[in-house]
Amino acid sequence: MEVWFSKTNCACYLRYMKYLLLLLGFWVTVVTAQDVDQLAPYIMPGPAYDYEGISPLDTFSLADDLLIPYLREGKFGFVNKDKEMLLDPQWEFATPIIDNRGTVTQQVSEYQQSVALIDRAGRTYSDFKYSELSRTAHPGHWLARMPNWKAGVIDSMGNVIIPVAFMWLNYIPESKAYLAQFTHGTDKGGKGFIDAQNNIVIDLVWDEIVYSEHFYKMKKDGKYALYNRHLEEVLPLVYDNMYTVQDGLLYVQQGDKKMIIDTLGHEVLDVSEYYYASYYNRNAVWTTVKKGESMYDKYRGMLDLQTGEVIVPHTYRFGSEFKNGLMVIQDTLGNHGLVNDKGEFVVVPEHKFLLCQDNLYFGRTKASTPTGWKWFIMDNQGSIIYASELDVNFAQIEENNFVLTIDQYDGKPNGLIEKWGKKIIFPPQFDEIHDRGLGNTGLIKVKVGEESYYVDVLGNRYRD
Repeated sequence: MEVWFSKTNCACYLRYMKYLLLLLGFWVTVVTAQDVDQLAPYIMPGPAYDYEGISPLDTFSLADDLLIPYLREGKFGFVNKDKEMLLDPQWEFATPIIDNRGTVTQQVSEYQQSVALIDRAGRTYSDFKYSELSRTAHPGHWLARMPNWKAGVIDSMGNVIIPVAFMWLNYIPESKAYLAQFTHGTDKGGKGFIDAQNNIVIDLVWDEIVYSEHFYKMKKDGKYALYNRHLEEVLPLVYDNMYTVQDGLLYVQQGDKKMIIDTLGHEVLDVSEYYYASYYNRNAVWTTVKKGESMYDKYRGMLDLQTGEVIVPHTYRFGSEFKNGLMVIQDTLGNHGLVNDKGEFVVVPEHKFLLCQDNLYFGRTKASTPTGWKWFIMDNQGSIIYASELDVNFAQIEENNFVLTIDQYDGKPNGLIEKWGKKIIFPPQFDEIHDRGLGNTGLIKVKVGEESYYVDVLGNRYRD
């Protein structure tokens, strides 16, 4: 998977919203984590679906050494997992103390808040001079931003490791280095690598660097090269176009020749007759043909990688990256389905939307679906394991391994469900939900109005 990605949203109107919101006014006050069966009339209409797996949530408990920010009268303190107050509320905001470090925020002027590191005893480090502190993938290192948005790296004692001079720094453990960028944007140069001791490994002169499957696609002066995770050149800077490595293969173009090659540069399939190839694995490649001058006159289909034979005709609008040999595709009517890398349909195009999330598929049905469903979660065999009448725009997994964020739209409230659909953790009631930077701690940050606080995947709230 690439380091950067984007989230595609879709929307439709919720029938009977007034009635549903009246129900929610009741449910929000009394429901925390209950079995779906108890909420069937509200959440899960139609046939029941057997849940045969064991969710990680069934045996999960919060870590004993975790200190959790607790909101009381507009200030944050810290409690343990039993909600015993260990550090009194006094900060404008806080992040969980994990491995004896978290962050606290204080107001330093009328318009500015600053952040410092804190330990379990309440000792602060790094002073309150940074506008943002967040953990990096390097143990004990923190990304530190100043109010001018420039970033550097400090250690857990507040010592400067990499001076504040960059737009961003992203530590990649496989390469034991920070992918760094001096300038804003993706096409103005200034990208390269710095190790954890602040030594330049690759000069910051590259226009584009994208990490995928242990390799870096790198662009400079209009040409592309490939580097491995040890930051060694694998393929030279000679290609006019290059896509990221997928299943050990990549699409490249040199002059008029377009081909799928392996990471040693050996040609696997010539695809010069096609407009381009975007997704591929060891069995198949998704190619595009252009049938007119308009940007919309592009149609896509699938080839057998070994023979070049067309196994899905070029009559489809879009396809996604292969996940375990499966691809989401969209036909010209906007219907989404699921096809394998042999060209066989697992799910015929009939849904309004499908998106792979951690080997599950979040989907939206069409308005005319007889079941009354509006969205569902499906496994990679095409079996529905959860379905709902609730009108949801998007469901996503960010960092945790337990829950899906139910993201509605147009200001409607959001909620949390266990990712296999077994439990409702919080029915829709929050304006914002995310777990960025929280990993598998079990904590989720939520926002209602102007107030942010924490909840956990067991259904607890950390506020008065």
